[in-house]
Formats: sequence, C-alpha cells, structure tokens
Amino acid sequence: MDGSAPCGAHKDDMADTYDINLLPLNRAEGRDYPSLPGVHVALPPRRTARGRKNDRFIAYLHVESGPALSREQQNNLLNSLERGFYSTAGSATSVLKGLAENLNEALMNRNLRGSEPTVVYLTLMTARDDMLYMAQCGPSHGFLITRQNIEHLHDPHTSGRGLGVSRTPQVRYFQTELTEGALLLITPRLPATWKSSTIKESAGRPLASAARRYLADAGDNLQAIVLESRRGAGALNLLRAPAVLQGAAEPAPRAADPTPHAAPPTARAAERPAAQIERPSRQPLEVPEPEPLPQPVVRTRPADSVATEVPPTFTRDDEEATPRTRSMPSLGPAFARVRQAMGPLVRRTGSALRAGLSRILPGDELFTLPTSTMAIIAVVVPVILTTIALVVYLNLGRDQGYQSYLEQAQASALTAAAAEEKDAASAAWQNVIFYLDRAEIYRTTSDTEALRAQAQTALDDLEGLFRLNFSPAIAGTLNPNVRIRQMAVNGTDLYLLDANSGSVLRAWLTGSGYELDPDFSCGPAQYGAYIVGPLVDMAALPINEFGATVLAMDANGNLLYCIPEEAPLAAPLVPPDSAWGNPVAMSLDNDSLYILDPLTNAVWRYSGEDGQFRNPPRFFFSAEVPRLDTAIDLTASGDDLFLLHSDGHYTLCVFSLLDESPTRCEDPATYTDSRPGRTSGPQMEGATFYKLLRTEPPEPSLFFLDPITRSIYHFSMRVNLVRQYRVQTGFPDGIATAFAISPTRAVFLALDNQVYISYLP
Repeated sequence: MDGSAPCGAHKDDMADTYDINLLPLNRAEGRDYPSLPGVHVALPPRRTARGRKNDRFIAYLHVESGPALSREQQNNLLNSLERGFYSTAGSATSVLKGLAENLNEALMNRNLRGSEPTVVYLTLMTARDDMLYMAQCGPSHGFLITRQNIEHLHDPHTSGRGLGVSRTPQVRYFQTELTEGALLLITPRLPATWKSSTIKESAGRPLASAARRYLADAGDNLQAIVLESRRGAGALNLLRAPAVLQGAAEPAPRAADPTPHAAPPTARAAERPAAQIERPSRQPLEVPEPEPLPQPVVRTRPADSVATEVPPTFTRDDEEATPRTRSMPSLGPAFARVRQAMGPLVRRTGSALRAGLSRILPGDELFTLPTSTMAIIAVVVPVILTTIALVVYLNLGRDQGYQSYLEQAQASALTAAAAEEKDAASAAWQNVIFYLDRAEIYRTTSDTEALRAQAQTALDDLEGLFRLNFSPAIAGTLNPNVRIRQMAVNGTDLYLLDANSGSVLRAWLTGSGYELDPDFSCGPAQYGAYIVGPLVDMAALPINEFGATVLAMDANGNLLYCIPEEAPLAAPLVPPDSAWGNPVAMSLDNDSLYILDPLTNAVWRYSGEDGQFRNPPRFFFSAEVPRLDTAIDLTASGDDLFLLHSDGHYTLCVFSLLDESPTRCEDPATYTDSRPGRTSGPQMEGATFYKLLRTEPPEPSLFFLDPITRSIYHFSMRVNLVRQYRVQTGFPDGIATAFAISPTRAVFLALDNQVYISYLP
C-alpha cells in the first residue's frame, strides 16, 4: 500500500485484487472492548448505482465532542451512508464527498436545535481491486505503513475541525495502491504514550502483531482502526480484537454493518427494496434525538471457540461474547408424524397422476412405477414449473424496470430538446442522466450509452464545459512513492514537486514527449552553510544571472535556486520580525515574492531584483487583516492578491501605500457565474477548489482546480467565469493533485505519480 492525499493512475485489466482485514481497537480507562462504536463495513448489494458494483465500503464515525450519539443513532447514520454510497453513481471521491456533506447537513440541523454542538470526525473509504480511496473530515491521524515507507496522513488545514461545525465541511482526500501486507492505521487522537518506534516497529508485521504493539504503548486509552491488505479475492473481513490478539482464527468476510442487527448480512442485502436505492446524492440524513451511549462490557472469548470455516456470531457488546450452544431436538418422531400425515395425500396424488397420464401416454409401462415414485414426480414437476415461472417473472420484472426508466429518460430527452429556456433544458437533461442511472442498475445497453452521451454533450454545452482529451505526458512511469503536489512550466521544461521527498523533479521535452532528467538536483540537503529542509512550494524563474530555472522554498523560509546540470544554490530569506510560523505557499509576480504563512496569519512581500530577494519583508496588510488559518494557496497580479481557502472560497486584497486608502480585503470574495440556473457567490456550486494559478499576458487569467471532478475553471482577472474544462469520460479515476498551464496553452494534470497533458482550445 503506498500513497498519500489526493490521486489516480492507469490500471491494467489484470489488476491484482486484495482482501482487506479491518481490526477495531478500543481501550477506555484501561479496559479493552471487543468492538468500537462507529465502525461500519459493507459489500455491494445485488443492485447498485453505476460504477459501484465492485466497491467495498468502510466508514469510521467518531464523536469528538458535544452530546454523544447513541448506538442506535450511529447505526442509523452509518446505514444511511452505506445506502447513499451504493445508490449514487459517479467517481468514488465525488460520492464520498457527497456523503460527508449529507452527514454534515444532518448534524448541523441537529446542532442548531441544541445548546452544545456535536462534533464528529468521519473517515470514509472504498476499495476496488487494488486501489483504496479515502476521505477524512476532522484532524484524525492516519499512518500508511509498508516495509519501505511510513507516511503520516494528518493535515488539520485541509481536513478541518470535523462535521457539524460549519455549513461547508472540509474534506481531505487520499488515494493509495494496495500492496501485500501494508497497514493503514486511523485514530482520532494519538496516545501521549506512543513513541516514533511504536509505528516504525510495526512495519512489515502481521496485523495481530502490529495491533499488540499499538496497544502495548497506548496507556489507558486508544480508539483506532487498523486495515491490512492481503492478496485475495476482494473480501472485506471485520475482525474482533479478542480473537485476533489471542491468536485465534480470524473471522470470515462479513459484508454488513459491524454493529448488530436482527437479520444476518445476507438478509439485509436481500431485503433492501429497489425504491430505497433511488436516492439523490443530496438527500438529507435524519439524526434522532440523543440517548446516552451504553458502555460496553469486557468479555473474553476462548481462543478455541472460533471455528476456522464458520463466520462467528457478532453479538452486542453487552451480551456474552462466548458462543452459546443449543441442544438440537431429535427429528425422527417429527418425520414419522409427517410421513403418517402425508401417506393418504401421496396415494391420492399418485392415483390422480396415473389417471391423467393414462389419457395422454400410450402403453402400460408407466403403470409399473411404484406409487411413491409417482408421488415424487407429482411434487417435483410443480416445483420445477414454479421455479421456471419465478425466473421468467424476475426477468420480466428486470426488463420492465429497465424499460420503464429508459422510457422516462427518452421522454425527458424530448422535453429537453423542445425547451426554449436554458434552465428548463438543463433540468430536463439532468433528469435524463438520473433515469439512465436507474435503468443501468438493471442493464447497460447501447441505447442507454448513446442517450447518456447525447445528454452529457448537451449539458456540457449548456454549462460552457469543454472536455479535454488527456494523454500521458511523461515517457515511462514515475516512482510509485512520488506524490506530485505542485507543477511549473518553464519553456520546454516541466517541474514536479514531490511532497513525499520534498524534492523537485525535472522533465524536458523530447521528440517522444517529456522525459525525466535523472541528473537534476533540487531537494533538501546542506548547501554550504545553509541547511534546506523538504521543499513546500516552487515557481518557474525568468532568465537570471544564476541560470536557475525554478525557485523553491522550504518551511523555514530558505530559498533554493535549481539549475539544470549544476548544483543548486541556497539563500535564506530575511525572516520577518515575528519569525516564521509555517510557510506553506509562495507566488512570484515580476520582482515581488509573496509568502503565505497561515500559522502567523500573515502574507509577507519581498521586493527583489533579478530573482534575488535580499531585503527584509513587508507585511502585506494594513489595519484590515483577513483570517488566514484556512488559506492554502495564493497568487498575485500587480497590487491584487488572491488567497484560496480549503473550503473553496477566496479572499481578494488590493495593496496600497496610501494612508487615506489603505490595503483592503474582500473576504469572502465573489465568483461571478453566469451559467443557466447558477448564482454568483462566495462558493462555486458543485466545486471545491484546491489550487489556483495566474497566466501571463497576452491573455492574463485565473485558473482554479477542482480535484474531485478533475475540472479546471477559467476565470477572467475580475473572477468572472469564462469556461470550465473537464477530463473526458473514461479518464482514470482518482483525485487531481496539481496542474499547470504553459504559455503555449498546454495543460498538465497530475494524479499523484501520474502526469497527463492536453491543450486548451
């Protein structure tokens, strides 16, 4: 398993499939419990929305503060998330985002009725073949642990404070490729007694051994889940700590909510009616009033009480965990009574069958059959006929369901074609997509595919959306541990910032595309008297006396000038009087360098010459200082400064040295959207932006990246929407992590360690 926040890649048709073993760990006040409230797993039901039939679903809901949710309330919420996941078409990441928004809306409505808000940390995951996608809300800690690498997945700025806090939830995305024996540890808070060795020494260990190590160092409290990937058939196994930690056989796959229900997992899937599947992605969740969460009782399961072939019975925490035995009454007397009661019926049935067959079959051979055989025939034939009738009925039902939704989609298409208003046409084409999603639950045909393509093209035209045909940009493949978080173009060179190593990679244009430069050096090291740490951002440099093509910065305010075929040059910036907090982003505009430091709520402006910045910085703002704790990116153009925040809104500040008209800011500023049915405002409907950049004249523009839909939004410098660019249907699934646009209008899109190229029209 290797990976990190936002991404995707080409997968071949023979991708490996992995089983996932999930072990909850729950220690409270020094007592260990066999299960952890808020953990939920599910396999696909018989009928799913388009694209969901191979997805395994995992949810971990943790109440961080405020009134607790009862076990029943948690079950209701988790079951609603499961139904929403399997009934909603679209990419895995967009569906997970919709689920988080649904739950946040339900919690907000509940919190508005109470005096103290309930704050929830939520982790949602889905696995398909050898890929795992994850969305996190709240500053939970994650550790991706392989033999080769340990990655700490924790970023409060992008994952936010949790759900139930604001109307717009912050969601952090992560994608990884599953590998043999990899572990993923998720915990809402780190035990104070854990050391770095706690995590490091679990690398390469089996699940049980790693879990014992986590508990040994945990002290009195630990709530966590541990996932282990093993090559297999795609099972999802929910384990119980006593059986695993005591060395007992591990339970078989369980495709249901880990919290107990009256019906077994298979019954839950079979009982789910089709009407419940037809759920729009923004259907609100209902949260009942809170009840106190019962404390679980510790029970011990003997190691030999779990059979290796038979799934264990999942009991409530307040019930006895040891399997109960029940004596089976003898069936002999019961069969005797049934045989005695059925005797006359069998004889009458045999006689009737013989009389009936004698009228239609010649010869006497038939009547040599014993009466019992005739009775069996009399029973079996109706059963066969009934089975055939049932199969025909079910097939007809599927045909009718498919045909009904297809006809509704076709009718909506006719309505859309006849609509004179753009708003009405857009709504009708969206209905076409809705009904096609439902029809394809039953069957995908050339009719549904053709109508979907027609509807999508019409919606794209109405939305001002242009689909770009991307192709791989770099010959060969990058190291699987590379996680691209920033890109820059300088002439025919493409620069890639790898978040894992904190280094910049260079690819140069050749006759067969871009190729990596193995000799390019631009990363953390000691350069003379200066120690440069992992790089956090970079920008392409214009021509300068050093010959440097890219300027990079670490989190301590050290600049690194990187030069093809030469060693880099390091130069520390003069720190501000208040000292550095945690610089996260930089922007170059002519001879000015802007540094974003959310920790100190500051943007610093350095005036330079020929790419060098030797002077002390100037605080960008005047008396009016916007909140920057959620700011994640920035760009500048003259006196205008654009600051992007993790929830997708932006701040616009205009610099001024005049006392009578000081620097002023608009926060939140307005996105102007003139598309049919859309409104302008501080948020773009259907998008949450993650990166922004500015292009140079002759057509200066602002571009924003939505990582979930893999869309690039083109705005004028006055932030009026010009056009939206999106990847073609069939593009690899995943989250976009970086983008860049060259002066020749080549657009680059990164999905972790994959880079694609297209061209703007």
